[in-house]
Amino acid sequence: EGPHEIPISDGDKEAPAADEEEPDTEAETDAGSDDEQEEDFSDEVKEVAELYPYLKPAFIKEILDRNDAYNAQFPEDTLVCAVHHVKFADLHSLLHFEGILNDAGYTCTHQEDGSVQASKRFFVEDGAIISDILNVANQAAALGGTYQDCDLVQ
Repeated sequence: EGPHEIPISDGDKEAPAADEEEPDTEAETDAGSDDEQEEDFSDEVKEVAELYPYLKPAFIKEILDRNDAYNAQFPEDTLVCAVHHVKFADLHSLLHFEGILNDAGYTCTHQEDGSVQASKRFFVEDGAIISDILNVANQAAALGGTYQDCDLVQ
């Protein structure tokens, strides 16, 4: 089964400068169905959404729901390699994304079609995998990319 696209952002936003405040409208961004409301999500999802303003609450909920399965599959202190699949329409954004992730210790490769694979090895602890996914997906969305999936390899 190959990567599947998970809509996470409307892709129209520019990444804010480090010293800029996020506008209050960020939490209301809805790239999904018109009936998706923030009130439909748990307090945990809402709290996490505040940390990742470019991700849709539905995506955050889906990733949070995977935590128990990841913990069962990869016990604490297991060395895992997370391989993230992201797609960009704009080469400049793709290169910016790669630069940011390379600085954060990821190894990135891209294809001419705008797809990027970013991988990083780390030791698992509770929440480490979902945190890694959310961080990479948020960065991709902030730069107008589409987060597709993550493969986990021991």
